[in-house]
This record gives sequence, C-alpha cells and structure tokens, in this order.
Amino acid sequence: VILTGIAVFSGYSDSAKVAFTLSIIVFMVMHIKIGIWVRLWQSVIWFYILSLPFVWSLLPSSWLYFIKSINLHNADYRVDLYSFTAIMIRKHWFWGYGFGSASSVLTQFPIETGGHPHNVVLLFWLELGVLGAFLLAIAVSALLSFIHNTTRGRKHAPAVWALCGAGMVVFSFSFDFWRPAIVLLYGMWLAVITLSCQSTTNNSYSLTQNNLHELNSTSNGQRLDGIEKIF
Repeated sequence: VILTGIAVFSGYSDSAKVAFTLSIIVFMVMHIKIGIWVRLWQSVIWFYILSLPFVWSLLPSSWLYFIKSINLHNADYRVDLYSFTAIMIRKHWFWGYGFGSASSVLTQFPIETGGHPHNVVLLFWLELGVLGAFLLAIAVSALLSFIHNTTRGRKHAPAVWALCGAGMVVFSFSFDFWRPAIVLLYGMWLAVITLSCQSTTNNSYSLTQNNLHELNSTSNGQRLDGIEKIF
C-alpha cells in the first residue's frame, strides 16, 4: 500500500490520487458492521447516475467557481466541460445523440476534449440518453449486489469495496469512452473485483473434508485386508 501510494502521488494524475485516497477511506469505513451498506451504496449510485447532468446545471456559479479553485489538475477545464456537456444532454435527454457520437458533439467545445466528457455518467447520458443512464445504473447496482452477497461477513470485504470505489472515481474523472484499450480496462477492473470476491475458505474446507474421507476409506480398507489375512 505504501509503495502504491508513493507511485500514485509522484505521478501527474489527480484522479488517481483522489481514487487512492477514497479507497483508503472506504476500506476503513467498511470495517463498520452495519446491515444497510449495500442499500446506501446503491442509493448513492442511482442518485448520482440519474441526476448528475441536471443537478450540475442547477449548481450556482459560486459553487462552480469554488470547484475550479480546488488545487487539482485541470479542475477548471473539467468544470467547463461538464457544464457544456450538461447543456448538450438537456437538448436530447431522452434518446441521446447515438452510440459513439460524443466526439462529434464535443467538437463544439472550444478546447480539445479527446472526444469524451471525462465522466462515464455524462458519456452514457450524452450518447444513450435516459435509457442508457438507467442501463448503467442497473449494471452498477447489480455489481454492488454481487459484491455484497459474495463478501458479506468475510475479512476481505472492505478491500473489495475499496477497489470498487476507486474504479468509480477513475471512471468519473478520466476513462469514459469506447476505445478498445479503455473497454479492456473496464473488463480488467470487473475481473479483478470478481476474483477478489472469491474466497478460498470453502474450497480449503471441502478439500480437507475430501482428504479426511479418502484417509478414512484407506484406513478401513487396510483393516479389512488385515482381517481377511487373519481368517
């Protein structure tokens, strides 16, 4: 963890720094044992995904100015880009502009964007409209349920939740478009979460039980052979 922190904070990506810091906080908080964690996560995610472009448009200029003043790399650029994207989303909020259309829509923004809004939620709204936003919310909610059901009561659960939170932060500030390398990153993140949710406890227990069963069978077989020799 220390080496990872050094690598992250010596780099240029502020989104990685925010993701690492949040993951540490999530890891510590998720050690608190309460039964409504998954409901809280899902409620926050649904609100975030379904309301982001509209809530962002309602933010007063003083709040936007404060966000711009935060000492993060390209904070002012992202605020302007998010505001522009939110305006474009409201114009076609139901159907969106179509899959893969973000690059052409964002050409109207005065600064080069790389063809994406730097936020995966805004990307889904921009290209797929409200239906895409619902699809994203359902997918993330299903992922949260999977994590909860497979790690509930296990020691490694906080680490899995921290990994999930870190990915959400990164996809909310940086990687949010359909290039093969980025899609592969989505898949790798999901694969790591899936593998992290697995536990070797049950497998080890089953293996031990099988070994004991084989040992007992062997011992019983040897006893029977000895009895046959006697008689």
